[in-house]
Amino acid sequence: MHPTRVQFNSLGDAMKAIKLLGKALLGAALAIASYSSHASLIYLGPITQGGTGIGAVSTVLTLKDNSGKGCCTSSGAVSYNGSSDVRTGDAQGGALSKTWSITDLGWTDFASARIVFNADEPAGNGINLDNMVMTIYDTSGGALWNSGLFTPISFASTAHGIGNSGELFGLDAPQAAAAQAYFNGMNRIGLMAAVSDAQGGHDTFYLSLAAPCVGSDCPCFGANCPCVGANCPCVGANCPCVGPTCPCVGANCPCVGADCPCPDPNDPACGGGSNETPEPRSILLLSLGLLMLHLARRGMFQR
Repeated sequence: MHPTRVQFNSLGDAMKAIKLLGKALLGAALAIASYSSHASLIYLGPITQGGTGIGAVSTVLTLKDNSGKGCCTSSGAVSYNGSSDVRTGDAQGGALSKTWSITDLGWTDFASARIVFNADEPAGNGINLDNMVMTIYDTSGGALWNSGLFTPISFASTAHGIGNSGELFGLDAPQAAAAQAYFNGMNRIGLMAAVSDAQGGHDTFYLSLAAPCVGSDCPCFGANCPCVGANCPCVGANCPCVGPTCPCVGANCPCVGADCPCPDPNDPACGGGSNETPEPRSILLLSLGLLMLHLARRGMFQR
């Protein structure tokens, strides 16, 4: 079989083809990684918050179609290689797309970690978020964990203009617990995303922190989780008895009064008597006593 030769009419056409191939490979690689993590970012609803433009928040990724068409799909990612950020696809450069350390974000755990998708669509038109994957990198650039396969979501309308916030995403309790194993202030957060029906300017994603939880609304981790069933320590009457503190049942109960068996059946107190033969001295003394009693009755001791 002879290889097929592909010819391009211009250098520009060749560069476009290379770009499309790069996007396809990037999407395939992230998809494979996503399947291995068995998790995903979940949609938490819209968020209205002004003053969230580029530079005012922790912008992690900004997408804009680099082909110059301005419509209608774009995808890209920002990752970390151990020394610097790596941008691929339609990810914009500089502060528009950069990884962030967990310390710089001020995150205290992954349960409170949030990602805000801020689309810049004319007149607040709709947009499709086709993919979004968050990845945790160690200081050497190794990918430790990612948020996994994403369920595409379509937004019928958007908050018009950059800086008016948009759509809020986060991890549910099981996903947050899985990511918590890699919670290290030096680790960095990167993001990959893909959008379609995008007809505006820059579509941005920034990392945020959930409002502080209160009481039972707070997720737990490890020893902070409430106990369940047999794992709970006992308190007071709920504790099992030990030794003599345990109530008796049936034959295990001690006897009381007449219900108790006599320890010595020969003891008169137990209703018994002695079956022993008296010794000779006892018999002699008894006989002498009876004789003196008889003589006294007959007056032999009278003067």
